[in-house]
Amino acid sequence: MLFDYKLTEEEYSLILRELKLSDPFRVAALNFYRDIARGTLK
Repeated sequence: MLFDYKLTEEEYSLILRELKLSDPFRVAALNFYRDIARGTLK
């Protein structure tokens, strides 16, 4: 697996806070990796 890391909810919210929320690509990418880490996507 290329991206093999897991984020806690706290870490995820901290990252989101650091990002420019006006950048939809970064937000979408974070959501995608979060879903992978949670096992939502196979």
